[in-house]
Amino acid sequence: MPAPQGSRGGRRAVLALAGALVATLLFAAEQLPGDTAKIFTKAAFARAAVEEEPSKIVFYTVGDWGGGTENQKVVAQAMERHARGVPPDFIVSLGDNFYDAGVASVDSEYFKERFETVYNTKHLGHVPWYLVQGDHDHKGSTGAQVAYGKLRRTPEWNMDALYYTFTKRKGAAKVRFLMLDSIGLEGGLMLETDKRRFAKHYDPAVSGKEAGEKQVAWLKAQLAGEAHKAAVAEGWVVAVGHRPVVSACTRARTTAENRTAGVLHALLQDSGVSVYMNGHDHTMQHLRDADDRALHYVVNGGGGYETLHGLTPIPEKVYGDAYYGFCVYTVTQEHMTVDFVDAASGQVQYSVRIPRRDPLPVK
Repeated sequence: MPAPQGSRGGRRAVLALAGALVATLLFAAEQLPGDTAKIFTKAAFARAAVEEEPSKIVFYTVGDWGGGTENQKVVAQAMERHARGVPPDFIVSLGDNFYDAGVASVDSEYFKERFETVYNTKHLGHVPWYLVQGDHDHKGSTGAQVAYGKLRRTPEWNMDALYYTFTKRKGAAKVRFLMLDSIGLEGGLMLETDKRRFAKHYDPAVSGKEAGEKQVAWLKAQLAGEAHKAAVAEGWVVAVGHRPVVSACTRARTTAENRTAGVLHALLQDSGVSVYMNGHDHTMQHLRDADDRALHYVVNGGGGYETLHGLTPIPEKVYGDAYYGFCVYTVTQEHMTVDFVDAASGQVQYSVRIPRRDPLPVK
């Protein structure tokens, strides 16, 4: 989606002016004594680099982490090391924040033991988190996780409700997030005859038919609303849930899961949403629909829980592996780069550059 010619011309003019300024600074630096000239020259080059670098938003995602395991700590430590060189503006959690059955109340020791202590590190402690809940979270008090954010602990925990939106902007880069409650959606979309994972543990008030239908109506309204249309026109719209829409994972699915994934896939297809990201499957995957206006899917469930899952070939799979790790997103106005980082080595195992979707259907 190219920028208007006028804006490109304006940018070239700004860069030309910046280049002239750098040249002037370098000339001035040559007139200064040795060490002072070196410092002045480095400062000029640093300023020039900033001027030429487009505005960008950087965030991490991690899912299926809250088991208090050694693997969770390994992933957290890898995130901390990576943040020294690539500091995130925020972190998105993809659910299953606390195993095996969520938390009982806002006073649960898990908040301190498995979140605050693990992620309150030098380079991550100040970074805000935005979270959705998973099926294991729904086995406990979902309301406690929402309420915890109001306590203003460190790191900052943001979860306005079981489903909500938030927007981040930096210069020309803008991302609107649709944060979904996969389990609640399932409750509103499944049939009475469908089998449902953990059904006896769920609270019907938040994951039953009435609550689910309310969320489905909310999502449809969001996708048709003016805020969504403006976000698609100006930047990116990303949907976040715990359960996958498309996945190459070999784990079994219930009929309720499959039905929910199919409906959500249809809703997102022509909505202008560019990326759907999720956890649940303890793998690292990049998938995409097989058409010119591909919706991309990023599965990142390697946050540290004890089990990793297998993968099978499917047409949508572009990349897939099973290791503990996290994803790093770098977003400009027109492109989103996703790096899959292996926690054990600290190395990027796979990287993809995703173009922003044209929201108009191809005729």
